[in-house]
Amino acid sequence: MKRIIFLNALVAIAAAAFLTVSCGDNGGQDITVPEFVPSEIIADADTLTLDLDNYQDVDLMWTSGSWDGEGIMTNRVVIDKTDGDFTAPVKILNPQYLVQSVTLTSAAANAVFDACKKADGDTVARAKWAVESSAGGKVLLSQARGLKLLRTGTVTPPSGDDDEDESVPFAVGMNLFMAGEGAAEAGQKLTPLHLHPYVKDATHDWYGDQFSSIVSEYEVFTQLTADKPVYLTYGESAAKVDGYLTFETAVEETLSDLANVFAPPSTGFKVTSDGLYRIRVNYTSKKIMVQAVTSHFMRCFGRSATGGNEDIPLTYIGNGTFQVKDFEIKWGGDAWASRKDTYRLSIMYGAPTQQYGSLEMNQAENPTKETAANYWAIQLNSGGNTVAKGAFRWPAWLLDEAKNPAYTATITFYLNYEKGEYYYHTFTDEKAVE
Repeated sequence: MKRIIFLNALVAIAAAAFLTVSCGDNGGQDITVPEFVPSEIIADADTLTLDLDNYQDVDLMWTSGSWDGEGIMTNRVVIDKTDGDFTAPVKILNPQYLVQSVTLTSAAANAVFDACKKADGDTVARAKWAVESSAGGKVLLSQARGLKLLRTGTVTPPSGDDDEDESVPFAVGMNLFMAGEGAAEAGQKLTPLHLHPYVKDATHDWYGDQFSSIVSEYEVFTQLTADKPVYLTYGESAAKVDGYLTFETAVEETLSDLANVFAPPSTGFKVTSDGLYRIRVNYTSKKIMVQAVTSHFMRCFGRSATGGNEDIPLTYIGNGTFQVKDFEIKWGGDAWASRKDTYRLSIMYGAPTQQYGSLEMNQAENPTKETAANYWAIQLNSGGNTVAKGAFRWPAWLLDEAKNPAYTATITFYLNYEKGEYYYHTFTDEKAVE
């Protein structure tokens, strides 16, 4: 049976979504500063006492704080010595992505005891813990609380997970998850592209890089933290780990080697700057590639009044999901009628741009609410501005010949399998233009 400790987020006092600061050097204009509210521990006592000789796993739970800027807010539990400042914690507990709890196992609790005891033979060790919230390149800590760990030495401390199983080697088809201190979205599941590989023919190279020859079996868009190790876990879930895939010798933008190990890696691959990355895996060839995502936008063909393309920035909201809110759906001014109501998702990796569009090579008509669900599925397309290369068309119910634009909508691109067994996109929160 597990003991459960609750942590609640501090409720934001300000009703406004942003803090507004006046700056005289900016011509009297107001500058909006994203509001960042960290998590705050709420506990019955200032110190949690744990008997390691008769230990029950402790689930640490919280509700997230808030962040109103671009990107996502992540939380993790950090444990340190009583005189530490959490810059080099003795233990870090990363929750599964979007799950607001993490388990302090017997192995982890005993590791904290060993790191914090004053001398061999001690039966009491003291530590402190907090919730570390990260967003927009900033880090905030909750109020710290104490840990009192008791161990007489009559029970042999476990060296690993309490119910460690026989080693299970990785095989394509198993679940892969992000892990390591550098994984800002630790526990995020990689998309199993081996289930539905990108449609590809002899005349189109969807990848345009070293993956052209071997095909991506897994893929993930995820946030990484600079100079901290990243690796992958596999198993039934992010919490039930069978083993690890490491790529310590990897270099960004280069096809690198994977290794399958069965103990938690002490090191891992490290990126050089915080940001959004795409990671692709082909385990059949034992290869991995890490690429920085430098731009993500929706390309609207022929949208401007003069018929030019418009690139609409998208916000990354976590778990491989990109979004634009309250976007005006309208015909463009392009005289080429087949282009002025088309769009496609574009993602840049430095100079190269890869475009994501329809599973079909040509969408001749605007979709209706009766259009088959797989119309909204997404895959890699080749480049170019023509409809024949996989662009989508605006939904017919959001267009009106008598009024342009007639509606706004929130458009969300899911580069994960949250909506089924393909990448997908949706139109929601539809509103008539006044």
